[in-house]
Amino acid sequence: KGHPIPFGNLIEKPVYKNSILIGDAAGLVNSVTGEGIYYAQRSAEIVAEAILKDYTNQGKLDEEYSNNLNLFLLPELSNIKKKRNMYFKIFNNYYLAKIVTYFMFKNVKYV
Repeated sequence: KGHPIPFGNLIEKPVYKNSILIGDAAGLVNSVTGEGIYYAQRSAEIVAEAILKDYTNQGKLDEEYSNNLNLFLLPELSNIKKKRNMYFKIFNNYYLAKIVTYFMFKNVKYV
């Protein structure tokens, strides 16, 4: 049985005590397409780097991971979410959606 994809529901604190959330568990999912494998793999890389640095910094794992998420992944996901919200506002209007769709596909040639 599947589990719902968390479209754009980013977790504020992905590190709690001895738990670290990555991928869709941390809400790192493209809120338009639902794609999450890239974000799962990239957040795993980020947490691995943070764990390696934590051996020298002692206790800074949560800061390191959160800072790197904010630096590398969250700006992209935030922009995608803003665009999604804008598109939904535009396409929520039936007639506007019909006009845009017409112009998008009027020159498409099917082979």
